[in-house]
Amino acid sequence: MVADDRLNELCGLLKDRCDTLVSLAEWIALFYGDVHPKAEDVAKYVTPEVKPAVQALRIALASCEWSVVAIACNDQRSAGGYWLKNACIGHARARVGHGNATNAVA
Repeated sequence: MVADDRLNELCGLLKDRCDTLVSLAEWIALFYGDVHPKAEDVAKYVTPEVKPAVQALRIALASCEWSVVAIACNDQRSAGGYWLKNACIGHARARVGHGNATNAVA
């Protein structure tokens, strides 16, 4: 993995979610490599009701500012635009990963 301009921002974004440096590195790696979510997680969490919201989130995150506030707003807009609770899209995003993972399921 080659670090780029996003590395500092990703560390800032994810550091509060990780309890070890290894955990932080694993989460950040999801933004740099190919992601292959488990088929059972995709089937369980990326339901037909959630999939359009995940697709909208993928498009929104491709061009949004990488800040906690901007990402949270895009999460809420993506879920709300499809009459979903934010938790529904959150479960799908958390189970299949972040970053490049939205491309794998969208």
